[in-house]
Amino acid sequence: MTVFVAGFVWFGVKFILWDFSLLGTVFSWLASVLLLYAALPVKQIKTDIEKIYQLLSENNLDAAREKAAPIISVDAAYQEKDQLIKAVVESAAKSTAEAIIGVLFYAFLGGVALAWVYKAIIIINSYAERDSSHYIGIEWFSLKSELIILILFLRM
Repeated sequence: MTVFVAGFVWFGVKFILWDFSLLGTVFSWLASVLLLYAALPVKQIKTDIEKIYQLLSENNLDAAREKAAPIISVDAAYQEKDQLIKAVVESAAKSTAEAIIGVLFYAFLGGVALAWVYKAIIIINSYAERDSSHYIGIEWFSLKSELIILILFLRM
């Protein structure tokens, strides 16, 4: 499934870029910029962190735990305020590295299509990690494919 989705994303983005290139160089460049911008989740990471920060500054620890639970990798229900802040900062750093720097790296390495393939593999792997009972067939391959692309990203 991972190969199918990655191939579908690759050809889909290439088709969009080819379609806009028929209109001219400016439209092709504009489509590339817009597709790359759409691949970057800068605003989502920022708003999630700001909501948690606001709840913590109001000393509403239970609501902050509830809001932080989907984005941190540890169980938020048992975290104290300091531990929750540490987990949120760690999650923000990981999200920045994977979702922003990784996308930009693969965009510079192979263009917008490779950036979207990287993003698709990361998304598939995050779903496989969250609920592995439903994705038992793709979990192994998605983990291995993410490992390969992250080793390439981290070694350069």
